[in-house]
Amino acid sequence: MKKLQTQVAEIDGQANDTCEEVVFKMAEKQRLQIQRKNIYRSIEQLEGLLPLFQKFIKLNQQMKKDELYRALRSIQEINSEHLDKLPTRMKLKKYLRDNLLAKQKKIYADSVILLTNWLDSARANSLIVGKLAMEEDGDELRALDFKPIFKCLQISQMRGTSIDFFHNFIVQRNKQFTQIVSSPISSSQKLEEYLYSIVGFLYIEENIQVL
Repeated sequence: MKKLQTQVAEIDGQANDTCEEVVFKMAEKQRLQIQRKNIYRSIEQLEGLLPLFQKFIKLNQQMKKDELYRALRSIQEINSEHLDKLPTRMKLKKYLRDNLLAKQKKIYADSVILLTNWLDSARANSLIVGKLAMEEDGDELRALDFKPIFKCLQISQMRGTSIDFFHNFIVQRNKQFTQIVSSPISSSQKLEEYLYSIVGFLYIEENIQVL
């Protein structure tokens, strides 16, 4: 009887071990299945985000090339076509939003610098432009590139601040003209340069109007 009880106990122990092993293997299998599903889900999500990442790569290239207007348009497209469709709680969405906002602010700041540099260049080249114009050289504007004006104007239009852009541009040009006409004249050479500068300024203004 005792021997039978011992055998029964051994069988129960083996059965218990077997059951525990089966339960462990089933749990491990279930865990692996869940893990596999999560991996597949993550891959699908990444594949869905691929167009977004491609747009970001393109945007970064535009920023490096100082293609400010194109970069600003890319930012708008990324926001409307991609980020707006992502879940609100998604951490990646907030990170990318903040990144785009920083890029946008940089573009606005760079456009201000771009316009300021152009205004300074126009003022500095007024004399030579006026001299060439009075000599009927035919290549008076070779020292000036008007593309920065268009870039800044396009950016201001996208921001909805084109009125402010025109107002600021006119104010700055008026200041420059005031500086030119109020410059002291001490010799015939200075008078000649004075006239060249006025003619150059007006010639640049005329060409701005027809561009």
